[in-house]
Amino acid sequence: MKAIFIARNGVTKCLPAGNVEPPAQVKAPSPAPIPAPASPPPPKKLAPPRDLGAKPVLMWVPATELHINQSYQRNVSTKRGQAVIKDIVAHFQWPLFQPITITQRDEAGYWVIDGQHRMIAAQQIGIREIPAVLLDNLTSAQQALAFAGINGKRVSVNAYAIHHAMVAAEDPLSARLAAICEKTGVSIPRYPKMATVSKPNETMAIAALKTAMRVHGDDALIWALRLLRDVYPDEPGMITATAVRLLSAFYAAYADFPIHDNTIQSVLLDKDLDQLREEASQRSTNSTGRTPWMIAALAEAYNEALPAGRHALPITQASLVGIGGRL
Repeated sequence: MKAIFIARNGVTKCLPAGNVEPPAQVKAPSPAPIPAPASPPPPKKLAPPRDLGAKPVLMWVPATELHINQSYQRNVSTKRGQAVIKDIVAHFQWPLFQPITITQRDEAGYWVIDGQHRMIAAQQIGIREIPAVLLDNLTSAQQALAFAGINGKRVSVNAYAIHHAMVAAEDPLSARLAAICEKTGVSIPRYPKMATVSKPNETMAIAALKTAMRVHGDDALIWALRLLRDVYPDEPGMITATAVRLLSAFYAAYADFPIHDNTIQSVLLDKDLDQLREEASQRSTNSTGRTPWMIAALAEAYNEALPAGRHALPITQASLVGIGGRL
């Protein structure tokens, strides 16, 4: 007789064949009730269809077939226009080139509605075909309206956003400035701010920062920013263009002399640099003369505040004339 072994509750039983106890059935739990689906939101009312005009065509157009309609286009022969074209030529790369906007001419070829600076730059480089967006057969009035619409409603990118984009693009100059700001605890916002809503140690003087770094070097800018941060740790709007330019130039002028932190800090707390700049403007008719005068005035105040026994800074405006930077 065959035997069947069944394990139950930790004990193995040997039962004869035909007398096997069926295993206990486990009752499955009842499924939870499924909630009724929520009613879909009512459909939004769509705006009535309107005429969007003919769909534009993307194409490559021969550079020799492009023409300018002078009745509404800008004059690119100005100093500013030529500078823009020269910059495009110097830095031309396809990732930086936006397609121009064109329409057909009655005679032959195409009118350039938007992008004549890019077109001229591409022609100067010797590019034979240019990417373009073709708007089908616009009249001269429609071309002018398109030109005004494209250029008049274009949102310009501010210098602060461009700086942060260039840092992300690993531009060497922008990366250097970002490293200096991080080292000194100074920040540059991503958009323009009023001084009344800016944060402490935040500066809008991005052009002055780059000028000081280029003219006087990284060490001068680092010294100037650290000094301003230490003197005005909790006051917003104090890292101004005037302060950055003056203090960077001051450091460059006296790089070979010891400058005591406590003394120069006390001078800055006592001096209004904007007022000092106004006094310099009254005393000198050009920026070249204003810079040495302000450095000399700051050095004089520093020497007066210097404790006895410390070495004073030499003050000779003639020796300061070579210090660059516009104040």
